[in-house]
Amino acid sequence: FSEPKFDGTVQYARNKRIQ
Repeated sequence: FSEPKFDGTVQYARNKRIQ
């Protein structure tokens, strides 16, 4: 998986989980 859209979604979800 080297798609910027997918990567961005994962980062966003991870950030939300951390908070």
